[in-house]
Amino acid sequence: MNHSSPTEPIYDVAIIGAGFSGVSAAYHLARRTEECNAPLSCLVFEPREQIGAGVAYQTKTPVHLLNVPAGRMSLDEGDPQSFLRWLTKNGHTYSEEDFVPRPLYQAYLSDIFSELEQISPQTALKVVQEYASALEFDGDLFQLRSAAGLSYQARNIILAVGNSPQSDGLDRDEALKSPWDQAAIASSASHSAVAIIGSGLSAVDTILALEAAAFTGHYTLISRRGLLPQPHGTHGHPDTTTQAAADRVIAKPTVREMLRELRSSIGQGLAWRDLIDALRPSTQKIWNRLPARNKRSFIRHLRPFWDSHRHRVPVESLSVLLKLKELGRLTSMKGRVTSHTASKDGVTLKVESRGRASVARFDSVFDCRGLWTDLRASRCPLLDSIIRNGTAHYDELALGLRTDRIGRLLSARGAPLAIYTLGSLRRGELWETTAVREIRSQARLIAESILPEPQPQKCIGNG
Repeated sequence: MNHSSPTEPIYDVAIIGAGFSGVSAAYHLARRTEECNAPLSCLVFEPREQIGAGVAYQTKTPVHLLNVPAGRMSLDEGDPQSFLRWLTKNGHTYSEEDFVPRPLYQAYLSDIFSELEQISPQTALKVVQEYASALEFDGDLFQLRSAAGLSYQARNIILAVGNSPQSDGLDRDEALKSPWDQAAIASSASHSAVAIIGSGLSAVDTILALEAAAFTGHYTLISRRGLLPQPHGTHGHPDTTTQAAADRVIAKPTVREMLRELRSSIGQGLAWRDLIDALRPSTQKIWNRLPARNKRSFIRHLRPFWDSHRHRVPVESLSVLLKLKELGRLTSMKGRVTSHTASKDGVTLKVESRGRASVARFDSVFDCRGLWTDLRASRCPLLDSIIRNGTAHYDELALGLRTDRIGRLLSARGAPLAIYTLGSLRRGELWETTAVREIRSQARLIAESILPEPQPQKCIGNG
C-alpha cells in the first residue's frame, strides 16, 4: 500500500463510518479532548452525503418512526435531554415518551457532528466522502486506502461500519431489493404482488414505505417463524417484584432453565415487557457465560422469539400491518427462501419448510432479513482486507470480530491493537450491542482509552 502524500497529515484517529456509531465515537472523542485539554486530529470516512444516516437513519420517509421513545435517544447518556432540546429548538413538539420520525434523528446527529469543532476547538475533523477499502499496519502507523486509491495514515482506527445484511446462502442481485432503496419502493408501488423475506423491523419499515407510496396490492411475508415485532407498552422502570423475578432468571445456569423461569414469572402475572427490560442490563453477562454450542442453539432456535419481543415497534406502526391483515392484503408464509429466479414477469422464489418445497412468483421481492448471522459472508472490502492480512479475527461464532473489554481488536496472539470497534461487530461477544444505549457507552470507553486522563506529576522534594 502506498503511503499518504507528503502534504497529508498523520491523523490521531481515523473513524470508518459516520452513521450513529461513527458520530457517537467522534462526539465522545471531542468531549474527551476538552476533559483532557488535548488536541486531536480525526479523519472520518463516510461515503453517504448524509452524516448520521447509516442503515438505521437513512430513510426520508416520515412514517418510519424511532423504535425507542425520544427521551432515551440522546447521544450523550450524561445529557438525557439533548435530543429533546434539539427537537424543541428546531420547532418540533414531542414528549420524552413519543416515537419521533427517524429523519429527524438523522438531522439531530448531523447537526451535532457539524458542531463538534465548535464544542471542542481542540478537535480537528476531516471527512472523506468515500469508502475505506483496505487497512494495513506497518508496525508504527495504520495505512488506509480509500475506494478511489488515495492513502492516509492514522495512529488509531475506529471501525464504525454499522449493520450489513445477512446472506444465509442466498445470493444477492438486483432481483432482491433493499428495503432502503427509495427507487425500488417507488417502482414497486404500482405492482400487484410483493414478497418480503423476513418479518422483523426492516419488513415493517418496507410495508410502511410502500403504503406511503400508495401501493394497493398484496404483501407476502416469508420467514421461518412468521413472527412480527411486538408493540411497545407504556414505558416504565421495572418494580422490585419484576427485578427480583429477572434476578431469578439471570441466576439460572442454562438457557432451558432461564426460559422455564421466565415463563413461570409471566404465568404468575408479571408483564413480559417489564421483565425483558429488567433483563436488559444483564444480557451481555448472560451471553458471555454461555458455551458456544448454547449460543449457536439460541441463534438457530430462539433468536426469532427474542428479537420479536426485545426489539419492539410503536403501536401506530404495527397497527398498519394488523389492518392490512384484516383487509386480506397481508399474509404470512412460513419457510426459508433457498433460491430465486428473475424474469421479465417478476421473481420466482423457492421456499422450503419442514422438508417440503413450494414455488411462488411475485412482481418484486424485498430482502429484509436483518443483521448477518455469519460475518464470513460479508461483502465489506475493508473487513475482507483486515481478515486476509491477519489484522482481525472472527469471534468463535463468526458473528463479529474478536475484541477485548473496550472494543480493541485482538491479534492472533491475543494482544490488543489500536483498532477499535463498536456496535454490530461485537455481537458475537456481547450480543446486546446494536442499540443507542450500548453503542454510546462503548464510544465513551473508546474515547477514554485513546485519550486517557493525564497522570498528575509527582513533586520531588529537596530532602
